[in-house]
Amino acid sequence: KLKLTLTQFDFQASKCDPSLFWYKHQAHTIFIMVYVDDIIITSSFSSLIQQITNQLESIFSLKKLGSLDYFLSIEVKYLPDKSLVLT
Repeated sequence: KLKLTLTQFDFQASKCDPSLFWYKHQAHTIFIMVYVDDIIITSSFSSLIQQITNQLESIFSLKKLGSLDYFLSIEVKYLPDKSLVLT
């Protein structure tokens, strides 16, 4: 049901990874990564994240966990220049 919903929201599924979806809005892109029952949403435009989160919450029960620190045994570190280090 999630894949259908995302495609109805004009998200494209990645050709390389079927669990990765992306949507281009003007100069911004939003990415959604799905793993079992976990979803990571990221974009350089925070209001776009909020918009898609609100749309998904109207259909699904979501639990927001805040900033990503670990995912699939990968640690995420946020640097002052707004880049990420994955270890």
